[in-house]
Amino acid sequence: MARAAAGVLSYLSGGFHTYGHNDVWRKTDDWENALVSKGAQQMKILRDFFASLAWWKLVPKPEMIRTVFMAGHVAACSEDGDFAAIYYAHRSTLSVDFGLMAKGRRVVTEWMDPQTGERFGRTVHANAEPVRRITSPAQCDDAILLLQAE
Repeated sequence: MARAAAGVLSYLSGGFHTYGHNDVWRKTDDWENALVSKGAQQMKILRDFFASLAWWKLVPKPEMIRTVFMAGHVAACSEDGDFAAIYYAHRSTLSVDFGLMAKGRRVVTEWMDPQTGERFGRTVHANAEPVRRITSPAQCDDAILLLQAE
């Protein structure tokens, strides 16, 4: 599991996550390279993702995922139902309950690759069907689905 993915999983579940590189903590000869390691870069992606949201409004909302076997997938929704984030732990199709957040409004979804920070696949959904089957993108091992009610 990538560093950013572990953080997303923790934060959307209502927990916390820390990260440190052994070479920095022990001050080895390679400590400067550790500052730009893949894990350190992914923690910046995680920070940027949550900084783009009113993250303090998020509460865990596992019932947004209607799939029986969730296998590490987690969801959180803002208290007012304006936005939500669902972490897909691996490539899969989940039944997502838009009705728990959007309250009759349309929903705009967008994917983010937690390993690169790339956002893509913006889609607008009318809220006619509250539960929708949504498949994660093939180009990502894991992914974050951001939902925003309009």
